[in-house]
Amino acid sequence: MVKMSHNKIYMYKKFLKKLSRLTLGFKKSKKTITPSTPINMTTNSNKTLSTIAAHRIEDLFNDFCIYIAKRYDANYDDAICDWNCVGATFRYFGSNIHIQLKVWEHSIGHNNLPDGIIVLSDFVTGSGHAQDKNEFVALCNFIFERGSRHGFKHFAAEPPEVTFTPEVAVPNTLIPCMKFA
Repeated sequence: MVKMSHNKIYMYKKFLKKLSRLTLGFKKSKKTITPSTPINMTTNSNKTLSTIAAHRIEDLFNDFCIYIAKRYDANYDDAICDWNCVGATFRYFGSNIHIQLKVWEHSIGHNNLPDGIIVLSDFVTGSGHAQDKNEFVALCNFIFERGSRHGFKHFAAEPPEVTFTPEVAVPNTLIPCMKFA
């Protein structure tokens, strides 16, 4: 057995106490575990994905797979769908193109975006030609047509070159956002 001085024991206990605060960040109460620091969210963060929204997202993903298969001569299985508590993220990594869509039932106040939204978070082409704009317009047309068909009400775009006119823009959002007509 290793003997430690009182000073070393004290320092070791202090270290363990700090470590427990850093890794856990929670304090125990008799009934529940609550965060030790308050969480400031603009809306209720306890929302979960509804069954209807999950079916709508799944149907939209199937349409997305068909779109990339036809548009980019890809396989139906080349698209990826990552589910999360508020919706899903669709990804496609092609030979000269990368597309990422966030499809949310609830935005939970992120960037002041409304609920029921499709966010184009990444659109990158490797060609650098004028056809890139045509690819972007085709993707936006797909999102407008299929997104509204599956019950989504808004479209937002994170790429900085995208803007919407004041007539269609949703006010007070931190990234460009519009409501489907």
